[in-house]
Amino acid sequence: MRHTANKSSGFTLVEVLVIAPIVILFIGSFVGLLVGLTGESLVVRERNAAIYNTQAALDDIELNVNKTTGFLTNTTGIAISSPQGKNNSATAWTNTNGVGQPETLIIKSVATTKNSNDPSRSIIYTGTGTCDSKKPLFEYLTIYFVALDPDTLNDTTDKALYKRTIIPQYSACDTPAQKGSCYDSLVASNPTICKVSDDKLVSNVANFDISYFVDNTTAADTAANTATDAAVTLSLSKQVAGNAVAYSGIARSKSQNVQSANGGGVGIGGGTTPPANPVVTWTRSPTSPYKTNVTWGYIGNATSYDVKYGINGGSIQTKNITQPGSGSTVTTDIDASHRKQTVQLTDITVNTTSGSFSYGSMPTISAIPAWNECSFQNGWRNYGTATGTTTYATGGYTKTSSKIVGLKGLVSTGTINQTICTLPVGFRPKFATEKLIFQAPSSNGTAGARIDILSTGEIIATSGSNGWVSLDGIMFIADDSSYSWTTGTWQNGWTDYGFGHSYLRHTTDNQGRKHVQGLANGGVNTNGTVMTAIGTAPSNILHVNALHGGGPGIVQVNTAGQIVVRSTPSGWQQIQLFYRPSTATGWLAMPFSSGWQNYGGVYPEMRCHRGTDDIVVVQGLINHPTSGSGTYIGDTGPCGRFSSGKGIGIEDRLLLSQWMSNETAGRIDMVNGVSLLSVTTQPAWNSLDTIHFIAD
Repeated sequence: MRHTANKSSGFTLVEVLVIAPIVILFIGSFVGLLVGLTGESLVVRERNAAIYNTQAALDDIELNVNKTTGFLTNTTGIAISSPQGKNNSATAWTNTNGVGQPETLIIKSVATTKNSNDPSRSIIYTGTGTCDSKKPLFEYLTIYFVALDPDTLNDTTDKALYKRTIIPQYSACDTPAQKGSCYDSLVASNPTICKVSDDKLVSNVANFDISYFVDNTTAADTAANTATDAAVTLSLSKQVAGNAVAYSGIARSKSQNVQSANGGGVGIGGGTTPPANPVVTWTRSPTSPYKTNVTWGYIGNATSYDVKYGINGGSIQTKNITQPGSGSTVTTDIDASHRKQTVQLTDITVNTTSGSFSYGSMPTISAIPAWNECSFQNGWRNYGTATGTTTYATGGYTKTSSKIVGLKGLVSTGTINQTICTLPVGFRPKFATEKLIFQAPSSNGTAGARIDILSTGEIIATSGSNGWVSLDGIMFIADDSSYSWTTGTWQNGWTDYGFGHSYLRHTTDNQGRKHVQGLANGGVNTNGTVMTAIGTAPSNILHVNALHGGGPGIVQVNTAGQIVVRSTPSGWQQIQLFYRPSTATGWLAMPFSSGWQNYGGVYPEMRCHRGTDDIVVVQGLINHPTSGSGTYIGDTGPCGRFSSGKGIGIEDRLLLSQWMSNETAGRIDMVNGVSLLSVTTQPAWNSLDTIHFIAD
């Protein structure tokens, strides 16, 4: 009989006795490694938290020190009720607490009606009734102190940094935005003075140390009540996983409202409080529409004021205003130069014999309007007012960044040859004693109207019908411009008319457009006769409106840069025009409607260009295969539209003058500020070369 040997698959007792200690040692080492790694991770995390929390607390301190009116060594003599004093009692605060103990930062600030960073805030003064800058400032205390952290009651060594706000309990002219605070558990039982809980800024405080300085000096330990700067050292310490986690942060901040002892000891402790934050108002006058008059209350202890402002986001400028000898207000003017600019007051500094006080950001003053409305005279008024319609533009004026004055409006019912309205200084023709003449549409049909603009600003319809007269599209260079003008030379018997009318001159504006003006007399009036040579040529022959002694007419500007007779003028010939030179680029084709088309040849296609000053220049000699009268020609959409700012279809219809093939003045309306409508046209040809407007 065969016997089979037994087989064993487990560990023998000897093997177990050998392996077990090794396994135990391995597990112990692995657990130890995990514990070590976890502890290290906790230390790193807590250190990062300490850095963040320290910096956040220092940021809060820096913000409040920046706007303080003074540092205090103690609150002795200042009424503080329990529980807002030291140790939640009525005890006065001191800024030192014994050797080796955390210190206390005591600062005083001006109460405001809104958050101190809100530009619409107002300073609060003592006393009831209207806030009066001649009264003392209503100031409150901010106390930064170290106390036991109630969140770790079992650890009597764990301290936290707190911020307490103490609001004086006497009358003020308004309700402060700042709220009195107390220890959390005492708020409910003291509702009169305790509105909110103290702010706990950071826990685990090991030390809180403050050094005081005067201005930019490096010597510390200046008395708090004569200091302008404070340097705060905040140290944290905590045990984490058997390791000490510690971090210290330092921040030095300067008050913008405390002056050094060298400047007279301004600030609490120096005996002088800063002057009030000026309450600023502003106005604009119809006689100076781009001048902003800024006014604020007279501050009794001021010697002067530094007003800092910017125009349209440009560089900050400063005006120093001497304190008036007496009165209740101080005033200065800020001049803008053209439409739609904004005026920003950035700072008003009040200068006193004790020092200067900066009150920071002021509100933005509203933008210069796109248009200023006419103040009508002699029975003139807006056509819409007379008829009850809201379609047509109202009478007004503006000035662009290129120093070009533009007019608008359909006016009616006034006395012909009497002033419609008067333009203020800065919106008048350039040359003193010289008036300008323009051809304009009127309700008398093709006879049109003559508009004179005097150097003293009067706009006068010397002819036409008072049923209505259009001022739309009239433009000229302003009296406050600085362009260099060239005196022109008449040819073929034409001479300056004189007698208070414009002499022949030409200039180029900052957009590259050529401007020509002058009133001529007595030359050869045969069509094609050269009247003057300007030297700057357009890219195509232009037909431009030009009134003469016999009524409406035109002149041509040819591609040699000459102005030539075109409509057989009688007597005198007015020239008042501008155009883009042949080198100009950026033209945009305008879309046609209703079968209208370009005339072609040497004449311009229908096109437009918008300058950076928002002036849109239209060109084109166009015709229609049948009639076209009463139809839409096209639109200025590629270059923009005229806008009243009141919505499409409201006060945005312009009545513009053009010249027709039967040698009479026609009329094209710009409907809704963009669509050209044929009102009075001829199918053979019509010139758009006098059409221009200001887009928005």
